[in-house]
Amino acid sequence: MGKINSKAKGKANELKAVNILKENGIEARRSQQFCGRNPDASDILTPEFPSLYWEIKGVESLSVQTTMERAREDCASKDPVLIWFKNRKKPLAIIEFDHLIRLLKDNKRLNGLING
Repeated sequence: MGKINSKAKGKANELKAVNILKENGIEARRSQQFCGRNPDASDILTPEFPSLYWEIKGVESLSVQTTMERAREDCASKDPVLIWFKNRKKPLAIIEFDHLIRLLKDNKRLNGLING
């Protein structure tokens, strides 16, 4: 297979992330299709989770801290989530710990409402 340009590779990885979310019952779509080139828009949109700012990367080597710092700068008041696709590895989701705690607490409250 020939070399893939970075724009096409980015699109492919965004679609991969969207498909994984959809397979797990989470509505998702690429933001580029709907928002144009808005620098404040995350790579994908999840209407059920409007507070999340999705940053999708498909590279072999990644500076996680630098990438998260950049996402934090770009995301305004949203919580950045970095999805990292590396060849022949399971994708990683990287989220700041306090944001994970908030998501877990929200889930726990929601389960209490449903099961309570």
